[in-house]
Amino acid sequence: MDQILPPFLERNYGEAVPYYAIHSINMWVCMIGPTVAAALTSHLDAFTVILPGLWCQAISPLLLAYDPSPHAAIVWVLGLSLGEVVWSPRQSAWVANLAPDGREV
Repeated sequence: MDQILPPFLERNYGEAVPYYAIHSINMWVCMIGPTVAAALTSHLDAFTVILPGLWCQAISPLLLAYDPSPHAAIVWVLGLSLGEVVWSPRQSAWVANLAPDGREV
């Protein structure tokens, strides 16, 4: 996303496309989202939270593949970011849960 999205949007849709604003959606969602996601999903098992986050991140490029446009890029970055916010913080807890007691490190 860092290297391909800005040149793609600029070359295909001109310099008027706010490609760095679209790119910054990921930073803002990943900065604010984990605390909200943790508060909403703290009572759930780690894997039951990870799986929907992975699916959200996996299906996010479908609209961009169907209709490569700046609006689809915004939806793609939002889906990618929301999925990452859900699964990424819980991954370490899930892996530590797989280890035998006393050997989590």
